Amino acid sequence: MAHANGMVNTYLNASDKRSTSNDEALYFAKLETAQLLQGASRSKLIETLRHQHYRSGIPTGTGLDVADKIGFLDGYLHDVGIVYAPKGRYVLGVMTYGGSWSQIADVARRVNEYMQR
Repeated sequence: MAHANGMVNTYLNASDKRSTSNDEALYFAKLETAQLLQGASRSKLIETLRHQHYRSGIPTGTGLDVADKIGFLDGYLHDVGIVYAPKGRYVLGVMTYGGSWSQIADVARRVNEYMQR
């Protein structure tokens, strides 16, 4: 399914689970524009992402409403999502190895300042 939707660097096999920030951003862009899900299913997923437990990355950095998904495992720390900003929505993905929530929040703050000019 990922490859069929343009996420050609995403692999979700039993022995190979990996992706790229570009593929993750494409997923969220397609989710927001109803190209992956429609109707109640789409709305429910976005609302779940808006209220997920970990809010120290992009949501903290922007101070805005964000529908995001985080990931962390063995030194990897990622946050990718849709930022609902006053001047329009945008997708932001920050993928790190050895990074911290505060670093992700700082990137999000800087990007949001730029996007709101």
